[in-house]
Amino acid sequence: MNQNSTAHFKRDHLCVCLFLLLFPLVILVIDFSLNQIPGNYTSLYYSPLWVEGKIINNGNYNADTITDSSKYLSDYLYMSQVKSLSSLLWDNTSGAGTPFLARWESRCFSIFSIPFYFLPLWQSIYLSICLKMIVAGIGAYLLAISLGLLPSIGLFIAILFQVSGHLFFNPIHPITDVIVWFPLYLCFVNLVLYHSFRYWVLLCISIVFMSLGGSIETLTVIFAFTILYFILVYFLARPENNAYYIPISFVVLAWMTAYGLISFQILPYIEWNNNRAIISSVSPLPNLIYKDLLGLFFPAGISSGHQHLTSIILLCSPGICCILLLPLWLSARSLIHSEIRGKIEAFFVASLFLFVIFYLISCLNLQLPYFQHISLFHVGWFLILSMGCIIGMAIEAWNLFSPDECRQCVKKLLVFAVLFWVALFILALAGKLSVTTESTSFWKEFGIAWLFLLLIFLYLLFSLFYPSPRNSGYIITLILLLSVVVIYRPYRITAPVELLKVNEESINKLKQHGTRFAGPERLQNSVFSIDGLNMMVIPPEKSTERYSIFMKRALEDPKLWFRAGTSCFLFTSIENSKPDNSFYKIRSELKLADMFSSGMAIFKSDKNHPRAFVIYNGKTTDKISPDLLSSNLPHFVENAPIPETTSVTELPAVVEDISPTHVRIKVEKTKPGILVLADTYYPGWSVNVDNVSKDIIPVNIAFRGVELSEGDHLIDFEYQCKGFWWGLTISIISFILFLVIIRFSFRFSRQIV
Repeated sequence: MNQNSTAHFKRDHLCVCLFLLLFPLVILVIDFSLNQIPGNYTSLYYSPLWVEGKIINNGNYNADTITDSSKYLSDYLYMSQVKSLSSLLWDNTSGAGTPFLARWESRCFSIFSIPFYFLPLWQSIYLSICLKMIVAGIGAYLLAISLGLLPSIGLFIAILFQVSGHLFFNPIHPITDVIVWFPLYLCFVNLVLYHSFRYWVLLCISIVFMSLGGSIETLTVIFAFTILYFILVYFLARPENNAYYIPISFVVLAWMTAYGLISFQILPYIEWNNNRAIISSVSPLPNLIYKDLLGLFFPAGISSGHQHLTSIILLCSPGICCILLLPLWLSARSLIHSEIRGKIEAFFVASLFLFVIFYLISCLNLQLPYFQHISLFHVGWFLILSMGCIIGMAIEAWNLFSPDECRQCVKKLLVFAVLFWVALFILALAGKLSVTTESTSFWKEFGIAWLFLLLIFLYLLFSLFYPSPRNSGYIITLILLLSVVVIYRPYRITAPVELLKVNEESINKLKQHGTRFAGPERLQNSVFSIDGLNMMVIPPEKSTERYSIFMKRALEDPKLWFRAGTSCFLFTSIENSKPDNSFYKIRSELKLADMFSSGMAIFKSDKNHPRAFVIYNGKTTDKISPDLLSSNLPHFVENAPIPETTSVTELPAVVEDISPTHVRIKVEKTKPGILVLADTYYPGWSVNVDNVSKDIIPVNIAFRGVELSEGDHLIDFEYQCKGFWWGLTISIISFILFLVIIRFSFRFSRQIV
């Protein structure tokens, strides 16, 4: 490479990296100037806490529950309230309390969650999305360079990944915290396989960042992809190093070390997984049919019965500039260097295999063990990145061919392109004509797509006479961006910035009536502004199994909420929602306390229902018995007798001090009984009565209790997540071993070389 070429190469590197840093900023600045924030937050439009007193323009509102990211906002809001490490261990604002760090999906240690600890919610979302797009773009660019592609082609691949479905349409989903690190991960995997084993250190670090993202299903798919990729690489790329087991051993070492380093997250999660609510294994995605695959090419091509499936658009958009160029790869592949071609083809084949497998699982509605929560939603992004790599390789090779190679490639291209595009046209036409409802937008997108394809075809003809691999990447990138703006941007869901600003007036209004609120089941995905307020109806993903049982019974028998220390009930007027019949079971004991202009009503009980109280009679059982959980039946405890020494049924207790991991209660002049704290029963909680350790007793399935003797008592409940502290110890030991292994692996690497 001469000095001029080297200078061009360095200048291209600098310009591309600068563009990848500025591109996300430009997109978000445009959104901000339009007073919009990326993402779909359906539940916020239903919550008067967020719309009260605001003029909300919901012109871009979408009721799609698949892409609704509202449920993740409550975790982000809780992060803003965290004052210490202990606050990360237990979330006392969701229901009757739930683990926070142990719920891996909470992402409390993700790099992209850092802004939420310091900035307001809407600002944090902007900054988090910007960081994700930058990491995704730089990672994809480095992956392209490591595969031997030019900077301009690397820019094409990086932009393709930056505007890929999840980042473009659903940017705060946990899957995005994982996939943005994948290009760097694959880059380091290739470096370990082909260059030097010492890169396992960087591979390990990328796995750590990727794993802290919180989407376990995506991590499972990535691990499965890695195994498949290894197999395909040694068949297609055939590395010169025949000792296959050595690089594979270093990759396995990287995974083991990474999970040793994040043991502080894994051990609490294992405990949580053993106590969490059992969620239905039915996939949230309806069965996909053939006509839905048209959405991979043209979003308007989704069948009329499945138009709510914006997740289809998320899979492989924008795919128009890539999928339609497969004939170019087919015609050029035999003329490309086998090692470069083999690595990229292994990536593409592995991605395509995973996509086809999970598409068939979706079509056949198979419920496979350990895979029931994995769908195309978790694998479609592989195809975006791999498609960009394989088409980028073909475009670069096209501009580097000699005249003889060009003639060979053109002959094949004329055959492959005609067959592929005609077949695609017939399939698209047949699929659309089989739909009874006519869609003008489909034909509009269809025509625009073929126009972009014509532009690319004309450029390829032009490059036969004036080949320039450097310029080809920039031109294709420009066409890609134009297709995104024209075809895909209208489907991008945003919300008004004003919607995500906390309404202090509503919070103060609620605080006047209480701190714990219940309501109908449809409120479980509502986002409750933290600040000392609890929504007792929460999603099953955040519930323990015990609390989930209690919550289901309480939704059927609302008087049970009184036992959870709840005196206030919220009811909203939502269009097309059925009336909540269970409300009438408790209506006679409630009175209307307040109304919001947005339609939410607060009903309140005349009686005060404390969070902590002493019971003197009830039932005893030796197992979890949901049938005993009824407002018409007395309290029941597990494996402990109730003294029944007084005719008084309950005695209120005073909560003197409360924090996420500590509750202090004072009880005066009590008879022998059982103190009930209406907070979630969960491993890790301990109790001291007058500085004497006692056992915690499950009461009413979901809550904590402790036996009291006669007299005055001071009771302290304290939470210590043993899994976290044991995991932290293992993480520290793993880090020390990590440093030791680095030293010896570097020496071993030099010996191998």
